[in-house]
Amino acid sequence: MDSLYGLPMSRILPRKRSMPNLTGESSRPRGTLACKKCQTRIASKRSVLSWSFRGNLGKAALFTKVANVTLHKPTVLLMDSGAHTVQEFSCMRCATILGWTIVRAHEWPEKWKEGYSVLELGLLDEIDGPSPTPSIVVQQVATPQEEVAEPKVAAFQAYLQVASALSKGRRRVSSEMERARPSGPRAITPTPGTPPRQSMLRVQ
Repeated sequence: MDSLYGLPMSRILPRKRSMPNLTGESSRPRGTLACKKCQTRIASKRSVLSWSFRGNLGKAALFTKVANVTLHKPTVLLMDSGAHTVQEFSCMRCATILGWTIVRAHEWPEKWKEGYSVLELGLLDEIDGPSPTPSIVVQQVATPQEEVAEPKVAAFQAYLQVASALSKGRRRVSSEMERARPSGPRAITPTPGTPPRQSMLRVQ
């Protein structure tokens, strides 16, 4: 039976589709970003949240996860969108600074960035290979001499930076209590003296 109602069977019956090979080499995700200096796999392009970020060297991107990096001591970074507590990270093999991880956003509209990482695209190359192995644990630099900043201390430092940035170029108006008082001798109005008492003698 080659036709049905005048239509060829090839247009009625669905074509068979071959199942993808889930165990072969071609099933691994492509589009891996690696360190430009040592070609260590850092992140996959599938984990990109936004390409519209800018770093210290130019274009950057926001990633959900990175691998094969070493985290450094937390610092407070003042961005255009507000103050953020970040941890810079470097390549685990060649120690090249590649970006930073957002630990805490001090502005409420920027809270969604917490836990994500910013990578400098100028320091990465796209290679044709598998994504970084998820089992690789991100190492953290921690020495007994270094003290990790507390969240409250970091928030206070960020507040001081924002306050100092806003106070530049503004003239401070002193209050009545802060105005300088006139200096010099003050005129003292003499008070009328009390007449001396006269002793009265009784004459006998």
